[in-house]
Amino acid sequence: MQSSQTMDQLAIDGTSLKRAARLYRAINNRLRLQLLFVIHRHSRMCVTDIYKFLRIKQVVASQHLSILRESGLVKTQREGIKVFYSINYELLNEFQVNTNRLLGEAPSGSVEQKRMQVAYGKMFA
Repeated sequence: MQSSQTMDQLAIDGTSLKRAARLYRAINNRLRLQLLFVIHRHSRMCVTDIYKFLRIKQVVASQHLSILRESGLVKTQREGIKVFYSINYELLNEFQVNTNRLLGEAPSGSVEQKRMQVAYGKMFA
C-alpha cells in the first residue's frame, strides 16, 4: 500500500495525543463522571464532603480525585488543612470542542444530542 506521506512526514504530536488519552481515560469511569457532576453541582467540595455525599470510602474518592486532578479536569485549592476541588471548566470546554470536532458535532436539538442528555440524566439520577 503506497502512501503520499512517509512515517517521517506524518504529523502526529505525541504529547497532545498522550494528554488527550489521559483525559479520555479519566472520564471513562462511571464514578469519576459522578465525581465531576457532584463537584459541578456544588461548585467546589472537599474530599470529606464528596465521599460522604456519594457514600463511598475516603480512599476510593481520593484515588479517583487524583486521576481527575492529574488529567487537569479538576483544580484544587488548599484552605488550611482542607483541599477543595472544583471543575476546570476551561479544559472541559476545550475537551468538548475537540471531541465534537473529532466525532462530528451533533447539531443543537438533534436526536443524538437528546439521547445523550437522557443517558447522562439517568446516569446521575
